[in-house]
Amino acid sequence: MSKQNTSSLYYSGQFPSRYAMKVPSNISAVLLCLLYGAVNSQSNESLLCIGNTFVTRLVTVILDRNRESIRINEPNSLGNATQNIGLFVLKNARAYGIWRAQFHGEVQVNCNNVKRPSLAIVKVPIQIADAAFAFDYILPGHLAYGKIIVTSDFLGQIATLEVPLKRGTDDRVLITGIEFYRADDFKISFTGLSFLTRGLSSALWAAYRVVPQIPLQLYRSLALRSVQDYIDNNPLPF
Repeated sequence: MSKQNTSSLYYSGQFPSRYAMKVPSNISAVLLCLLYGAVNSQSNESLLCIGNTFVTRLVTVILDRNRESIRINEPNSLGNATQNIGLFVLKNARAYGIWRAQFHGEVQVNCNNVKRPSLAIVKVPIQIADAAFAFDYILPGHLAYGKIIVTSDFLGQIATLEVPLKRGTDDRVLITGIEFYRADDFKISFTGLSFLTRGLSSALWAAYRVVPQIPLQLYRSLALRSVQDYIDNNPLPF
């Protein structure tokens, strides 16, 4: 598969938000919306509990039908939530290449949640070729600003969700975990601070080569916060 053009990720100025449509942009967010729609059916029993094969086929069909829309609207926005990581203040999370997402096996649904019986536990295996995610950052006092850019030639992850089995309750959709089963040429790079950002980028790349979980954990933290904030602040259309 040809490498996507991500040159726009490295634009030196402020990212123009008008180009980032507010559609579910991380594949986890897309699936959360779809699965939540299944929960909010007219049936008293959640469609999620019919079976893994049914749920997998359902979300696959809906994703395939929306794949072109996701592609033409990228970069897909994850909203404007602010995150703090050390001195870095992050916002304007967005994603590229999500339209290439595929399921790796079946979606696994557990409707017998002992700890929280009102919620189904859903594990969604997702793989994305040439994935890219970007965040704008700024340092206190506007001393510097730039971008944090996450890229991978092939990113395989399993998103764990908790989804309400009934509507009209106080329960909310939660993304509780992301586990990685593949992360080819995974990189986190920084722009905007000259030698300092080059040093940070090099350090994270070296860390990935020795202890891959260090940069992957940073990405996991960013992804969990971004997707959860998107779900919390964007009413689902079902």
